[in-house]
This record gives sequence, C-alpha cells and structure tokens, in this order.
Amino acid sequence: RERSTLTGTVISKERQPPNASVQDKPHIDFTDAKEALSSKSTFELLVTLGVLKTCSIKPLVQNGDKLLNVSKKIFGRNLVNLVVRPTFFKQFCAGEDLTTILPTVDRLKAGGITSILD
Repeated sequence: RERSTLTGTVISKERQPPNASVQDKPHIDFTDAKEALSSKSTFELLVTLGVLKTCSIKPLVQNGDKLLNVSKKIFGRNLVNLVVRPTFFKQFCAGEDLTTILPTVDRLKAGGITSILD
C-alpha cells in the first residue's frame, strides 16, 4: 500500500496487475529527447516551452502570487483559470484530489515512471 499525504487516502497496489513491478514497465530513455517526448503533440510541447520560458523570467516568478491575484480581480477567477489551469497548473500539478490525480499517475506508471504524492 502507498499512502498519499495530500488526501490522506490510501492507494492500494491492487490497481496494478498481479506480479507487476516497475521493472516490468517499459523503460523510457530520458537521454533520448525524441523518445522521451514522443507521446506529446507539437501543441503540448509548445505550451510546455511557453510555460517554462515564462518561469525563467525572475520578476514574474517573484511576483507570481500578486500578479495572479490582480489578474483575478481584473478578469475574474473563471477567465484566469481558463488560462492558468491548462498551462501552469497542468505543467506542475497532477490534480487537486485523488480523483483528478489518478489518471496522471496511471499514465506515468504505464510509461514506467513512478509518482510521489505529497
């Protein structure tokens, strides 16, 4: 059993097929960029590039909370979430609760990548 401190919920290893282990999963060679990124579309890669480039701008990162709060006051929470959720949130967060996290954990596991939930 694995325990998620994020939700306090126990994730049972029963989600795995019997006798499955990390060694049984396909191995992704992260030194081969083409292989490591082959499951991503060009659009997904461009969004990721935009997010990471934006995160390299120090004043934006240092004032991120303030900018987010001001944006929500000006444009409203819903409009800001329409931009932030599929970009920054998706890049750095698997989800908000166990239900939204599990699909990402399962997708990563299928690629031989284990997850840590905190």
